[in-house]
Amino acid sequence: MLPECGHTFCRECLLNLQSTSLVCPNCRQHHYSVCVEELPVNFAQLGIATALSNIQKSKDQGQCSKHSLPLDLWCSVSQREMCAMCYFEETKQTQQRVLTLAERRQFTVDAIRQKSLILSQLYTTLKHCLTSDSESMCQNSYAKKLNDILRGEELGILPSSTIDKRLDGLKKMMFPPDREKRSGTGSSRESRQEAERPDKMKLRCVAKCDKGKKARLTWEEDQLHIYALCVDPEEAHITLNMRDVRLLVSQENPTVFVDVADRDGPIGRVNIKVWTHLRRGQQFLALCQGHLGPTLKGSAFLDVTETAGIDCLRGGRYLTENGTSSHALMDRLEWNEGHERPGRKGLVAGWSFRKAEDETLFGIALGECHIKFCCPFGEVVSGMSIVEDIAYNRTVRDVTIVEVGTAVRDFATN
Repeated sequence: MLPECGHTFCRECLLNLQSTSLVCPNCRQHHYSVCVEELPVNFAQLGIATALSNIQKSKDQGQCSKHSLPLDLWCSVSQREMCAMCYFEETKQTQQRVLTLAERRQFTVDAIRQKSLILSQLYTTLKHCLTSDSESMCQNSYAKKLNDILRGEELGILPSSTIDKRLDGLKKMMFPPDREKRSGTGSSRESRQEAERPDKMKLRCVAKCDKGKKARLTWEEDQLHIYALCVDPEEAHITLNMRDVRLLVSQENPTVFVDVADRDGPIGRVNIKVWTHLRRGQQFLALCQGHLGPTLKGSAFLDVTETAGIDCLRGGRYLTENGTSSHALMDRLEWNEGHERPGRKGLVAGWSFRKAEDETLFGIALGECHIKFCCPFGEVVSGMSIVEDIAYNRTVRDVTIVEVGTAVRDFATN
């Protein structure tokens, strides 16, 4: 409160106005030698402001249509907000299932932290599994470690959560029983032969989806790599649920890898950051993961086309039982509508021109221009030299995508 005129303002606003003297914004009265930090507080007006704020919060919470009271409670059984009168009428005998909204928010935060801890432990243990040189030792020690983590014993976490049922799904680890028996009851001679074998293979780990397809999990370039789902008859030491493994993939701008080869053999790997806030980006990610069915594995690049004065390497036709296709996997795909960006080297953009039969086609820009591309949904982050090699030094249609998938960096930084 200003001493000369008695007008009251927010302290933060007055600090912004203060110079050699302070001028009241209301009556323009000058206040000399005044320190804003030492001005007295107008407690009466502060009380009024607090009361008005609480009223506004009640309005923001919404009102009960039956009792016209603020919806400030949460029923964890019916999963809905309720007012105090609903609480007394409906839940007199079951008070323990009702939370305040503040308690519910905290419960949600705690559940998210628990899930993050579980996934972080899962990521770390997968790293040890996939980088171990000892197949039998890894199967015994890390299989137990994974089970402990997924039961919550490692972290002291409850076995289930009403906030996210997928925490329970993380328990679904399957180990081939014949391998477990062999490692636990096999003869010492077999164990010695396995230990002496010079070409021991690392642990094979896959993620399996509900339809039976599998995605191979590997540790490459100091990252977890999740290959696209495919029909895979080969047995694995550890099989995870694909739904749970996908939780490790960043929801914001994940990185996909594309391994390419021609008739002479492998060419290299291209890593692309996908902008998943766009539906076109989500569709491209699905083609790299396979959870919507088809993938880009086995598809060939099409050609190098000039647009807006720069060359673009085109691809995007996926394989089906009836041949190749580029029909959309998702609806409501963006085109223009404020999503345009100036062309630059490495930009990955849609190439459909609103043709329904070409909605999965994409182009990778090989140069810079000021013309805007209609709907870019990603960019090459490494391997641009390989893209240029395909475009200018090889027969483009002979170059195919031999593997595709998602790269997951350290989960703690995701």
